[in-house]
Amino acid sequence: MITIVGYGLGNVGALRNMLCRTGATADVSECPEDILTAQGIVLPGVGAFDNAMDRLQQLGLRDALDVAVNERRVPILGVCLGMQLFTRQSDEGRLPGFGWLPATTVRIPQHDGLRVPHMGWNQLEITRRGRLVPDDPAAARFYFLHS
Repeated sequence: MITIVGYGLGNVGALRNMLCRTGATADVSECPEDILTAQGIVLPGVGAFDNAMDRLQQLGLRDALDVAVNERRVPILGVCLGMQLFTRQSDEGRLPGFGWLPATTVRIPQHDGLRVPHMGWNQLEITRRGRLVPDDPAAARFYFLHS
């Protein structure tokens, strides 16, 4: 069972539908107990870093996620802001992130030929195959909305 963290900051319905479409079993939960017993976790997110970390703390999910990831070694996928929360901090906020990745989330710098925020469909150049990467290079087309 994959547990999608439902903390009010992400399109959990679309994530659940896509996971089910791949044959996975997925549920959405905001209960720490469900996070602690999950076999896999998806952490979505849309919005501001500090708001997300604050909501996770208020719901008791921050500690549950730390235990699941650090102690139980549950696989976790971060989507959008959810992935940014894996880092130590963001230059767009003041609260600490989870620190699972030894990194800081930084804004994409403005320079010639790059629009920020970066929005739209783009083709990926696959440099290493993996379970989350399509076998068909033509299918490596993804939608981006980030800055």
